Amino acid sequence: MKPLLELSALHEFVSGLDHSEGICLAPNGNIYMGGESGQVYEVGNDRKLKIIADTKGFLLGLAADAHNRLYLCDTVAKKVLRLNEDKSLSTFASHPELFLPNWGAFSPDGTYYFSDSGNWGLSDGKLFRVKNGVTEIWSKESKNFPNGLTISANGDSLLILESYPSALVEIPILPDGSAGKRRVICEMGEIVPDGIALMDDGRYLVSCYRPDSIYIITPKGE
Repeated sequence: MKPLLELSALHEFVSGLDHSEGICLAPNGNIYMGGESGQVYEVGNDRKLKIIADTKGFLLGLAADAHNRLYLCDTVAKKVLRLNEDKSLSTFASHPELFLPNWGAFSPDGTYYFSDSGNWGLSDGKLFRVKNGVTEIWSKESKNFPNGLTISANGDSLLILESYPSALVEIPILPDGSAGKRRVICEMGEIVPDGIALMDDGRYLVSCYRPDSIYIITPKGE
């Protein structure tokens, strides 16, 4: 795989963040990011960076709903927190077996899926879902440090990056909402993939923890 861009092709959009791993674009047009001390950052059209909330934890993945509420994977709280419209924080997802909430995404029917990466190298990760206010383990098929994830373009499967051993995998969302069998889309060798997004043409955009590169994965036959 060849990187999509060399670092020389990138330019700085905003600075002054504290190890911001999670990022999302909300319907209101604002960009939101998290910090490693629990900061929630907002960047609007003026490109000015503001801290709008603080969980006092460590934030990884962020997602936004149609009401511009933010869903924050906090590894210290071991919960998914919700930042409400009035900027108050509440617990959105918790579970006795939740260890390291990492990244979440909403499906078209409003179900929220998120990865629990588990312990590095122990293959004890799992996937959760929140449906009708209930948090439950959705699948244990993706064990190898499930990290960034997204919903497929047609909404019928979950695409997950496993960081160690590294691979892009897919788990179908069956008609009854249960999880299908894990399918490997692409083994990724020695790199450590972290974040994923779908491109308009059906390819996968993958950011890496190591190396400092962004890759494009083209599905077979395309």
